[in-house]
Amino acid sequence: MYPRASGAVPVRCSVHSAGEQPDHPVTPIDPVYGFGEAGAPITLYRGPLVIGSGKPAEGHIWLRLSGDLEVLWEADKHCALGPTTLEFSCPGIGEVTIPAVVTSSNGFGYLPGAETRAADDLTRVAIHWVNVPMLLPAEPLTNAGKVYAGRWKCETGGWRIVLDMRPDHGACTQGLRHSPNFAMTHVGSLERADGSPFTSAQAVDVLLGLQAALSFAFGGWVAPALPVGFNAEGTRTWEHWAPWRCDPFYGHMHWLDTYRSGDLVAVVTGFLTLWSEPSGRDLIWRLSHHAVCANNGATTTEARIMLAQAALEYLGWVTYVLEQRRPPRRREAHDVLRELLNDAGIPTAIPAELNALRQVLDEPGLDGPRALTWLRNRLVHPKDAAEPYRIENAVQHGWLLSMQYLDLLTLRRVRYNGHYLRRVSGGFAHDSQPVPWAEATAE
Repeated sequence: MYPRASGAVPVRCSVHSAGEQPDHPVTPIDPVYGFGEAGAPITLYRGPLVIGSGKPAEGHIWLRLSGDLEVLWEADKHCALGPTTLEFSCPGIGEVTIPAVVTSSNGFGYLPGAETRAADDLTRVAIHWVNVPMLLPAEPLTNAGKVYAGRWKCETGGWRIVLDMRPDHGACTQGLRHSPNFAMTHVGSLERADGSPFTSAQAVDVLLGLQAALSFAFGGWVAPALPVGFNAEGTRTWEHWAPWRCDPFYGHMHWLDTYRSGDLVAVVTGFLTLWSEPSGRDLIWRLSHHAVCANNGATTTEARIMLAQAALEYLGWVTYVLEQRRPPRRREAHDVLRELLNDAGIPTAIPAELNALRQVLDEPGLDGPRALTWLRNRLVHPKDAAEPYRIENAVQHGWLLSMQYLDLLTLRRVRYNGHYLRRVSGGFAHDSQPVPWAEATAE
């Protein structure tokens, strides 16, 4: 049950079709911090550390790839709890001072997010992507004499984005099943399409937009961890060490068909186009954030319904009150949702697969928006404690339909005209279909 997409926005995507043999495979981008075993920590620095205004002590800074994706540090020194700073000589950059937090007086803590120093001369940023799935078709790469399909590219909004898959991606991610561990699955690059320099602040801004786009596409948080910036001479001038939200590799339903990698180009283009607009950025960040969090299996189904419905109501308010300047008169939530769906050409009938929702109300013409609104209201204000649970599978079916509406309405907002995987079908992993408005246009 997973979807795909293809782009109707102007994009440049260069990938090979399945089975096509490459003419000139290229060498993949080298990670600054090499590929390791899944869950194994990545050492960022080892050597003398000055904690606060104290004296140097032997220390260690590393990225944890198990449980949470965060940057930790320790030193052979007792220190006071709370905020502090770490001073050390960063390889390739020189002396730096970054913020840190002490969580153990024995000399242990974390970095809340730190860049070695701001830079305005970057021409390329190397990115260590965590928990990104395999994308096909892909351009050919060669490693140790072996050729494999591994490069995904996107050029949009003046940026060139590349993701190169690690050669042992399948074996590495297989070990992540039923595991709290993460893995560096890809190394990427970010640069201006015309080769011009850019600032570290611009790089972080684009990486945040990319994380939102890719996480929404894959149904779980993926992370552009440990970006490292280089200038035109190839000198390392900037690094950003920070915690990034990241979900386990397995266990997420998603709308993107990962066998249609061009569809990911289309959605990234749509996201970054809105990301460059102040009002569009707020909207797309909140929609994608709600969608990814509402897709998290560690959250109760009731809470996931609330998150999805909150996003749908938020979208309705932004669309009709803030943008179309309609008076903020009281309207039933199901009427607003129905209008959003109708405007996008998305069917409002309850899918046959979600028959439990047909039983929540004995009303003629009961449709999806009405059934979902009733269910959400009864989860919060039932007539008796068991009311929303008497119909078997009603809550689960409500979540599936809420997420399908949120997937499609978010895709419509980024002007996406490709394929998607229906959440409510019992099909196969790559059994995708065009989004409803693309079908209507074709007809």
